[in-house]
Amino acid sequence: MEQNYCITINSYFNSLKFLYSLLSTQEKIQSEKFFTINLSNRYIVTRAVLRSILAEYLGTIPQDIEFIRNSYGKPFVRGANIEFNMSHSYNSAYYAITSDFSVGIDVEFYNKGKNIFNIAKSVFS
Repeated sequence: MEQNYCITINSYFNSLKFLYSLLSTQEKIQSEKFFTINLSNRYIVTRAVLRSILAEYLGTIPQDIEFIRNSYGKPFVRGANIEFNMSHSYNSAYYAITSDFSVGIDVEFYNKGKNIFNIAKSVFS
């Protein structure tokens, strides 16, 4: 099983109250620590959508998902045989979900003034 998703973050801003209700207590606290309301809203959307996608695969509700981290900081769902990764940049968020192998995803806003090959060399193995 492998699935990828892409969302436009600000298209979810009209559902922030509902999305906020899907977050864990720790995520709610984290959402209040951002410097701007826009960054806070983006965090709420991306985390709630991740929880919603994973809940669909696991047959549970988003609020019941418990994340743990490995020694490198990569999050996993406690007690589930599912791999996932999320990346966002500007107004887009991308999600990759699998149960067959480890997965990673990274997205960056393309700025013509930056050398993307140097960036790729520094972050990809």
